[in-house]
Amino acid sequence: MTTTPMASSMYPFRFTQRATPPTVDPELFKKGQDHLKTALRRYHWLCAAIQQKYTILDNIPVEFGPGVFFPRQGLDFTPYTQYSFEPVRGVKLHPREDGTIHPGDLELYRDWFEGNWRCREAGILYCVAEFREFWNMVINYHSVAKTTGKEDWDKLFEKLKRRACIRDREDVLKKRRTTLAAPTTRDISLREQRFLDARAESSRNDTSSGVPNTDDEDDEIFNLNLDLKVDPEMEAMRKESARILKICSNPECLAVVMKNETGEATPESPKLVACSRCKFTYYCDVSLMITLLTLLPLNL
Repeated sequence: MTTTPMASSMYPFRFTQRATPPTVDPELFKKGQDHLKTALRRYHWLCAAIQQKYTILDNIPVEFGPGVFFPRQGLDFTPYTQYSFEPVRGVKLHPREDGTIHPGDLELYRDWFEGNWRCREAGILYCVAEFREFWNMVINYHSVAKTTGKEDWDKLFEKLKRRACIRDREDVLKKRRTTLAAPTTRDISLREQRFLDARAESSRNDTSSGVPNTDDEDDEIFNLNLDLKVDPEMEAMRKESARILKICSNPECLAVVMKNETGEATPESPKLVACSRCKFTYYCDVSLMITLLTLLPLNL
């Protein structure tokens, strides 16, 4: 494999790949190829799910044991012709008579995906392999309910259908190559290089406004509707800590002065005295402050 250095004033050692990935480390190369196959298979699973190109298999026999009393279901992807994969068997799919999934089950599945850090970090292409949770939500999406139970997935599915993104990528590339407007490898490399140079140039410029956020802006950012569940206890602790005005520096006391809506100390708060030397440390006892000052070196 050969690589060609890309000219850049900021990143002189940046290289752009021009050929097949290196096979110097066969183990890493094989792992990369396996990851590519897995991602492609899951992508087509997602395509089949959105296009509803699958059939549900029922009464699949299983090895009965603890907690396993009934046959399982599966998914056959024969209607999907853009990729060939084996049917999925042994999944517990439980649509009701009208094709919907019980709302309580959908809530459990949604909480599972939001609570699993792998699903949060890797995104929906990781979630498609969680067969019971994901495909029950897909079945409910194609029912009269018209929802997966997860609002961001509903928006994603609709966006993919509107923009006609669910197409065979190879066919799209073949059609583009037959036109004169099809970009060559060199055009793509130059376009990527221009983008990287522009980004490097912008990183050298100070884009900060210099105006810090106010408390109101912080509250607004914190309370944005990000479809996240805020712990009520943590929220109460955050609001309570924002009202702290002063704290006694005596580790055996740690008295707290709270502020009211106008930013002044509340009447029931203890009286703290500011340190006469540093001006920002507070004490509940003047004698304790004098004792500490006599013990400190004079050059502080």
